[in-house]
Amino acid sequence: MKNKKGILLAEETVKIVVALIAIIFLAYFLASLYFSKVNGDNMRKAEAILERIGDIINNLKESEIQQPDIPNPQGWYLFSFTEDIKPNSCLGKSCICICDKILIPDNPFTGVVEKRQAFECSEGGKCIGVDKIRKFGEIEIKNPKDLTIISIKKENGEILISGK
Repeated sequence: MKNKKGILLAEETVKIVVALIAIIFLAYFLASLYFSKVNGDNMRKAEAILERIGDIINNLKESEIQQPDIPNPQGWYLFSFTEDIKPNSCLGKSCICICDKILIPDNPFTGVVEKRQAFECSEGGKCIGVDKIRKFGEIEIKNPKDLTIISIKKENGEILISGK
């Protein structure tokens, strides 16, 4: 006589495994949808901020200082690219970019880090070309409660940007 409990157990196990695979696939799909929407929102916010900065730079008079606040995208960074290593959209000119910072600690291989940061800004950020900009250190865009304020100044025909 065959053991019917053993057959029943195998069928239930297969059903449970298939259900778990379906739940994991559904969770992955929903997480992908959520993060693509958040990234799209951040890209639109970054583009709006760069347009605002570009307008300020274009209308800036000699020795004038403007201090716009940058509320979004939170947790991203403002970078300048003035040397040989630049994102693809900045080839041939200096630029300002808003993108995520790569998660590599400072090390003696600075050229590698700069190339990876330029690639990150090229693939997952927004950039705007700016003539005669002086290189500045990265500026973190903090949460809206701490407002990130940058100073944009035109001095001797050169654009100077610093963050607070």
